[in-house]
Amino acid sequence: MLFGRQPDTDISARYAGITQVTWEQALAFMHDRFHRYTRQKAQTDQGDPAGRQLKKLALRCSPEEFLDEVMAGMCRGHAGVARARPALADAQA
Repeated sequence: MLFGRQPDTDISARYAGITQVTWEQALAFMHDRFHRYTRQKAQTDQGDPAGRQLKKLALRCSPEEFLDEVMAGMCRGHAGVARARPALADAQA
């Protein structure tokens, strides 16, 4: 599975079995899950600090605001994304 701002048609052509997910799709899914299962997750603070930060942001923002804030944070290297980028690059190589 590959994540990116938009699907890459070259990768689709070369690797038909690889699923591509845009950040917008992934973040919309996360926002929905945080809202849909608020009561079930109320007593758990599982996950790393970035996950807890995403949850707090999702619960106080609209889906559009959540997407904008997270994408802006990714560009600044926040929310654990900067730490994940080297591993992601190695996985794609």
